[in-house]
Amino acid sequence: MAEGDITFANHFKADLLRGIYDLDTDTIKVALTSGYTFNPDNNHGYGDLTGEITASNYTAGGEALTGLSITTNDTGDYAKWDAGNVTWTSLGATTIDSAIAYDDTVTTGTATGGDPLIFRMEIGTNSNGGNYTISWNTGGIAQLS
Repeated sequence: MAEGDITFANHFKADLLRGIYDLDTDTIKVALTSGYTFNPDNNHGYGDLTGEITASNYTAGGEALTGLSITTNDTGDYAKWDAGNVTWTSLGATTIDSAIAYDDTVTTGTATGGDPLIFRMEIGTNSNGGNYTISWNTGGIAQLS
């Protein structure tokens, strides 16, 4: 995997098809981790997350995504899910290897351990004590073609 690669949890995919999530209105949060082993075959909830960073100006549970949107492109034959970039202001220097997204609204579905995990994004850039931003791909967080 390379920085920015996203792996979705398999139970999230199934629950998405069941209509459990509303990805443009649910509260979706992103937590930063170091040393967490994500297993897409065994989707855990936020309560099972280990290795969440502790650093100045970081709040456990991470940050809520803003500007959530789902758009359709009939010319390109795809739909995409996107959000605004997320920034931690003056995040303390720390090692970061993953951004974990989870749904802080959903209480049903097949996930265990609380709020269901959605995906893991590979991170290769540590915080040096300045602003720390996760920038989503220009094609959105996810695209269905």
